[in-house]
Formats: sequence, structure tokens, C-alpha cells
Amino acid sequence: PIDSKTVGNLQQVILRVQDLHLAANMWQEEVSSVLSIPTSERGKESDRENQEPEHTVRPKLSFMQLANILKDPILLKIAMPREVAAREVLEKAKKFEQLLYNLLGTDYNHISTDKAPYPDTKSMVGEDGRFYLYRLTESLPFETLKVSVEELVHLCSEIAADTLGEKVFEWIRQCVKWIQSVHDAVGEQAPFGGTARIFLQTKDATDILSNGNQI
Repeated sequence: PIDSKTVGNLQQVILRVQDLHLAANMWQEEVSSVLSIPTSERGKESDRENQEPEHTVRPKLSFMQLANILKDPILLKIAMPREVAAREVLEKAKKFEQLLYNLLGTDYNHISTDKAPYPDTKSMVGEDGRFYLYRLTESLPFETLKVSVEELVHLCSEIAADTLGEKVFEWIRQCVKWIQSVHDAVGEQAPFGGTARIFLQTKDATDILSNGNQI
């Protein structure tokens, strides 16, 4: 027969396990509230009731909230399946915010070798037939900006949540993309051997105008 002391110890163990199980579930739910974890990473949790689908809107990421979640004492006692993913997201989100800060704080005019002011005119074509936009799109500052934007695009795609700066960055990305689309759409031709003239296809001009208005 089991004595009363043993029974008491077993009951304490059972209660402790129940407390840990409850705390672990609460941590999982809390981290899910600030992160969007793909279904493929949820393992055995995939059959959980009321599971959110992959296409749901990603939650806004709060650095402070996520940092506090990762300080939860439960992580010292149980290896949680989402802890690694949460720490990776926090690290990448911090890097994203720093890169965005650097992007917005860069003095692109300082690294430009073209110091001449743009002419005060409504036309983007000079009297000599030059397209003024080429001064921007073929410049070192614009190439530097595109490299920085691409680096942020790659990093942003790896973060399983929307950071506060992502909307600002998306607007910058769309602007850079639009400027590049104008550059790519403009062509030059010299009819009958005359002076080269720039031109735009009708569809390209319509698309550029429409996309510009949306931005």
C-alpha cells in the first residue's frame, strides 16, 4: 500500500505539472497574439480548434511586448516550440528598424557628384532633348538607395509580423519602384536620322500615371 506521505508528494507533482501546463499554454497564446507563425511550424498544434489560417492579416509587432514575453519565467523551465522563432523575429525586426533609420537618415546629396541644380521648369525634357530623370536614376545616390531598399525588402519578408516602420518603408519602396518604371519605360528614337527624341508607349504612360496616383 502507498502511504499518505507518498500520496501527498504525488499530488504535489500533479498540481505542479498542471501549473506548468497552464503557464505554457498561456505563453503560447500570448506569443501567438503578436506573431504570425506559419501553419507548417506549428507541428502538433495544427489540429487546435479556432486555429487562424495562414492568410490572416499579420499582427503589429510590439518590441516591448515581445521582449517581455521572452523574459517569462516559464522559458527557464520548459523549452517552448515557438521561443526560437520569436527570438529570431525580434532580432530581425530590430535590424529592420535600424536599417530603415539609416535609410531615412542618409545624406544622399552628400554622396552625389552632380551638384548642378535642376532647372525650374514643368517639363522633364531639357532644351537639348535630355531627359532630366536620367540624372536621378543613373546617379550614385539612387543606386545606393535601391541597394538599401532591396536589403530591407529581403529582411522584411523574413519577419512574421508587421513592424511599425513597415508602412513607411513600403511607401518608399513603391516610390523607388515607380521612379525606376518611368526610367525603364522611356525610350529614344531618331526618326529619319534626325535628333534623338524620347518617347513613351501609350500603355506605359497610362500605367505610370495610374500607379503614381495610387502612391
